[in-house]
Amino acid sequence: MLPIAVALRDNYRVQARVFDQLPIEVLDCAKTLRQLRTPGDRVIARKWHIAYHGDVEALGFPFADSLSTLAKYAHENHARWLYFSWPEAETRPQFYYLLDTTAVVPGLTPRRVTHPRPAVLYEIGPDFGKSPWWFANDTLVAWHRVWSQLQVDAMNPTLLYNFAGMAWLRGKLPEARDALEQAAQITPNDVKIYLLLGNVLIMQGDAEKARAAYQRADGVSPGNVQARLGIGWAQLMSGNPQAAAEVWRPLISSTHSPKTLARMYELYSSLGDNQAAAAAEAMLRSVGGLK
Repeated sequence: MLPIAVALRDNYRVQARVFDQLPIEVLDCAKTLRQLRTPGDRVIARKWHIAYHGDVEALGFPFADSLSTLAKYAHENHARWLYFSWPEAETRPQFYYLLDTTAVVPGLTPRRVTHPRPAVLYEIGPDFGKSPWWFANDTLVAWHRVWSQLQVDAMNPTLLYNFAGMAWLRGKLPEARDALEQAAQITPNDVKIYLLLGNVLIMQGDAEKARAAYQRADGVSPGNVQARLGIGWAQLMSGNPQAAAEVWRPLISSTHSPKTLARMYELYSSLGDNQAAAAAEAMLRSVGGLK
């Protein structure tokens, strides 16, 4: 019975993998394509399935190195449609952002978007080839790229962390928090995830959970300066200045953040701890926080 059970288990895994790889998103986009097509329409796609089911002519997806090159190919071949799904993204990674329809590209109008298997059927217009305004902003380029990658690989902790970092910088705190909490479930011993999560929670004003995140980071990396500093900030937010002072005191000479050192100086001065206040003031001067 044991060999049979093992064989059944392995067969189930194989079948699950096969079904997972079936391009079912093609049928959804093809339905829309059939409704909107006109005689002579052509669709650019990596494989011909979308053209067959959409009843249009197929054009291969070129190995273009830029959006302008892809657009030139589309116009020269009189293509009205562009199909971009996760297989296209994996083989043409320079165009990953096309999975993110918030990354508006002139001349490309989304006509069908599928989830959770990401695919977009775009209608091509005469403006295709003009550079999107957000191409000039490296942060937005990275944002659209990592968001698109997450549509394909949603359980990748590195992608979740990178997305959270950019979301945090852009002030999108709920999105950053959700991504970090997911990443922490996948890789529960990654200190940088807990440090960033603590920072996000501090900005959200959730002192209790921020302290828990920093304590988790300190547990993974005992004595981590950033984790201990974060615990101090969380204690201050919770109205526990004595606890914050106790945590921070050994860290004064290891702290280089003018904001944190200034807060240390204020804290120790208010508590009458002149020695610690003087040490914080000296460090603050050394990092250029005082003239």
